[in-house]
Amino acid sequence: MKNIKIFNLLEKSFISLRETNKKVWIIGIIIAILSGGLNIYDSNNDYFSGDSNYDYSYTNDKNNVSLEDELYQENEYITDKEFNTVVDDLFTFGLGSIIMFVIVILALVIIIAIILGLLISVANYYLQHSILETLSKEKIERSPLGLVIKVNFIVLLKVTFGLILFIIPGIIIGLKYAPVNYIMCKNPELSYKEVLKNTKELSKGFKWKMFVSNLLIGTIAVVAVLLCSLSVFAPGYILIDFAEMILTLALSTFATVFSGLYNIHLFNAINDFKNPINLEV
Repeated sequence: MKNIKIFNLLEKSFISLRETNKKVWIIGIIIAILSGGLNIYDSNNDYFSGDSNYDYSYTNDKNNVSLEDELYQENEYITDKEFNTVVDDLFTFGLGSIIMFVIVILALVIIIAIILGLLISVANYYLQHSILETLSKEKIERSPLGLVIKVNFIVLLKVTFGLILFIIPGIIIGLKYAPVNYIMCKNPELSYKEVLKNTKELSKGFKWKMFVSNLLIGTIAVVAVLLCSLSVFAPGYILIDFAEMILTLALSTFATVFSGLYNIHLFNAINDFKNPINLEV
């Protein structure tokens, strides 16, 4: 374990960037977009409302009363008694409906998150497969798409339930199955049970190293995006916001590809450490 040093792997990953091809970067862009790297909406600048600096202090030409005050004056005041009656009616007749509405919304959010997470996980498989092909300079057989979807869906469900319970179990489960796509890339003939078993065996004893290294990469990527937020220095300009959006996507794509390279080198190092016989191949 002492032979696997994080900074050596980081250096190796930077060097490997020169070997990447167009396919790797296209997949990286797709993952970055799915992960939210393309921010087309900013809470401070609404691109769909026209002028983001529109002055809402519209005044009436006749009596110089603001539009807000005019609308407020036209509405009747609600007394405390009426308000309490509305609240009582809400809890008497609508509490069950509100609870059901909240449950449905939460269920939809979880379903959408799982679908999006599955798309990202499957895209990560193809990213790692392309990286392995690039680094090995030879064609590598792919696992069946159905197997890739099935395995990543099982892992995603395990992680989701772990996060819902106490968050920390979800993180541990995520680290346990982190090499799942790597295992499928290296062993496309395995069944889903064998893939999950080999994944747990490969990550055993190295979860902390995987957590620290990926946390380091993620932190650097977030800091880089924050430092390159151009709208902070020149707010209110659409061109600046557009440039920031493109820059954020570029940084997210770079972080995605670099993280993929790093994980491939990390998993290779762990695999060689646990199976020294592979060094002769």
